Amino acid sequence: MMYKNEWYLFFSMDDEEAIFINNSITVLGNGILNIVPSPSGVLVAYNEEGILSAENDWAHYGLVEFNIDLNRFNAVLPHHLTSTFIDLGAISTISANGDIFLIAYTDAETQIMIKCNLYSHLTEVKEIRCDATIFELRQFNDYICVFAEDSIYLFDKTMCYIKKIDISEKVGHEIYNVYSSKNNIIFETEEMYIVATMGELLNSII
Repeated sequence: MMYKNEWYLFFSMDDEEAIFINNSITVLGNGILNIVPSPSGVLVAYNEEGILSAENDWAHYGLVEFNIDLNRFNAVLPHHLTSTFIDLGAISTISANGDIFLIAYTDAETQIMIKCNLYSHLTEVKEIRCDATIFELRQFNDYICVFAEDSIYLFDKTMCYIKKIDISEKVGHEIYNVYSSKNNIIFETEEMYIVATMGELLNSII
């Protein structure tokens, strides 16, 4: 269970069903992988087939419902985002930075990164050619970092590609996963967790 600003998210241990509740609003979905809160109170829950997003003032957008993959996941999104998220493939990760959400979709050969602002009609799409799973997305100051299995893909805030960095070489270990907190990046290796601040990391790769 997670609690934030009167929102509750419950999910079963067997990963079969999830219940998303805000007062009297309940939405059922399958196999929640993660939830992403933002400072403005927006929550996004997602699994491989779709997204469920919500924010404190439903009346600001109105409630919009649509289904992905034969009704297996019921998604709630603002009107201007509904067409963006349909039929893009499996979701690998979502990151929130204020009101900006970075969403990575993936298939066998292509990663698709989407940057969307929930309080405007700005939605940008960037295709990243790589054969690795995206672990984490972070926007920090003027940069966006895409953390994949072996590499960091660095973009500017307009999503223009800058360069690719060998992440294992920087950390000195094979990376199994990447997590983030407000200002830190955590690299999971076979023997340990390595913590670096986003500032330190960017200074070492720019």
